[in-house]
Amino acid sequence: MSQLFFYKSNAPVFSSYFVILVTLPMARWMASTLPDRRINLFGWSFRLNPGPFSAKEHVLIAVTVTSGATSAYASDIINIQELFFHQHMSAIPALTLLITTQVIGFGFAGLVYDLLVRPPSMVYPSTLVTVSLFNTLHDTESSLTRKRMRFFLLVFGGIVLYQFLPTTLFPTLSSIAILSSGYRGFGILNFSLDWNVVGASGPLFQPWWAALNFYAGIMGMMYVVMPLLYFFNFWEAKSFPAVLSSGLFTSNYTKFDVDGVLKKDNSLDVAAWEQNKPMLLTPFFALSYGISFAVLTSTIMHVLLWHGRDIKKALFNPVYSDVHNKLMQSYPLVPHSWYITTLVLSLGSATILVLTTPLQFPVWGLFLSVGMSLFFLIPIGILKAVSDTGVGLNVITEFVAGFLIPGKPIGNVCWKCYGYMSCAQALDLISDMKLAHYMKINPKHMGTVIGCFMNYVVVCIVLAPQNGYRQFLDGSVPDPSGQWDGRKVHIFRSASIIWGAVGPERFFAGRYRTLYWGFALGVLIPLVPWLLHKRLERVKRMVLRESVFSKTVVPIILHGAIAPPATPTNIILGGLVCAYLSQKWARERHPEWFAKYNYVLSAALDAGASINALLVFVLSITLFRWWGLPHFFAGTDAEHCQAS
Repeated sequence: MSQLFFYKSNAPVFSSYFVILVTLPMARWMASTLPDRRINLFGWSFRLNPGPFSAKEHVLIAVTVTSGATSAYASDIINIQELFFHQHMSAIPALTLLITTQVIGFGFAGLVYDLLVRPPSMVYPSTLVTVSLFNTLHDTESSLTRKRMRFFLLVFGGIVLYQFLPTTLFPTLSSIAILSSGYRGFGILNFSLDWNVVGASGPLFQPWWAALNFYAGIMGMMYVVMPLLYFFNFWEAKSFPAVLSSGLFTSNYTKFDVDGVLKKDNSLDVAAWEQNKPMLLTPFFALSYGISFAVLTSTIMHVLLWHGRDIKKALFNPVYSDVHNKLMQSYPLVPHSWYITTLVLSLGSATILVLTTPLQFPVWGLFLSVGMSLFFLIPIGILKAVSDTGVGLNVITEFVAGFLIPGKPIGNVCWKCYGYMSCAQALDLISDMKLAHYMKINPKHMGTVIGCFMNYVVVCIVLAPQNGYRQFLDGSVPDPSGQWDGRKVHIFRSASIIWGAVGPERFFAGRYRTLYWGFALGVLIPLVPWLLHKRLERVKRMVLRESVFSKTVVPIILHGAIAPPATPTNIILGGLVCAYLSQKWARERHPEWFAKYNYVLSAALDAGASINALLVFVLSITLFRWWGLPHFFAGTDAEHCQAS
């Protein structure tokens, strides 16, 4: 379903909490009705009903479903080949592409297990919420658990009903614009009463110091830097139609016609480019590229400065005495040879794929893109483990590919897919391994490739001409319902043209060349808090475990600064208030309540909001028109905000 809804403009989100809650009654019903019979299948036997449904079985079901039931990133390569480049990829190469882009990451995950899973300092804050939910649902003996269950059900039911207000009855509650729009503007004095918005940054489980860094970044950029740039008309900021637009513009500040500078084979028409250049970006969109460069280099620098000893211990003396590691000694570790074999086989299959399929992707490019993924995996993984901040490699992989294999749009997205997704899939499996670590599940049971086959089947069905969706997705005929627009496919195709056909050498010309300084600044800025921390230690003549400087994490600040426009600015005030109430006020003033109920509260709110979103989508509720609905006044939206 996720792959099918990927092509639609308004798709429901199936979170892990939805899977956990839906599978629980089904599994308990099966445990009570199925006979306890031994089944023999191809020389392998198992019991059909070995006993009561356990928490460990529930975890494995949730991991299998949530990891397999997503739209495969590599499916976009198949989509744009079919829809825009008029190339057909047969079943075996397509499945090889889908599987290898995921399994390479699985191989990486095992290689860094001792570094990113076993250390107690690698917490993965969002995983704690999932653990709390499983314990609440399955531990029925403890009186505390029964209290947690009642609390969970009360909050869950309340948020399911409440969310009908911001999602259906009164959408203005999602973004209450007092001074500035939360969708199109800086979000100054804008707040939300919609948990889908407020909870987007994980305010109930992200550590307070990490939340402070994130909100310092986004508030500093949106409340200070961008208004100043706009006021002083930096890079003609006032001339663009939308201040936070991520679109491409001509020198007249009208929409840049990307198709107008391409040949029929989707390669760059140099003469047309020379006639239509330059390609302009809004100041914020342009700066976001420079900052994204700084995010990557600052992540590496921060991890080397602050976590160098942790890395050394994990590599040379991986002995941990905490309760989780002691209990996990009951299970043998997965041999490294398994992961190496997986990595070799998947890389070998990917090599054969790029040699035999017209993907414009050289073998050396495959190994370099995968090498980039492995290089960034440890610093990005450590940052995610301690702060729940995820840094993606999509921009840097597009950037490098644009320089090394210019003029090859398909090759560019292949480079991005192998470089970006190898790291992302590794981190997803590592998070699942940490969940297994907390829940005491054999690590051999983690991992899945089932979803790849379903992804391919759905792609074939949707793109088949006889089914009628293809004409909507390629833009030749508008869908009367407005649903089958394939906007994500079009965005992916535009990225392939911008970075692959046009290339960064032309894209970052003129004024935008200064954005390259982001790489150097990302190396230098993290030195400032580190040196200040060392100076404070010298002044106090003692080794400090932490200080205000050690909690100043430059990559998280920069990551927050470029969160918009993908993340609307209406998350700022509500998210910051919730983070303070949970991770600062409740943790310090009411530690007993925090330990018992905080993560249960987070799970209940997220699960209830997810179920509500599904209900709204399935029921397709249509109500009377009034001021609180966006379609009442012509030319306005739910915010009723005329200023951005």
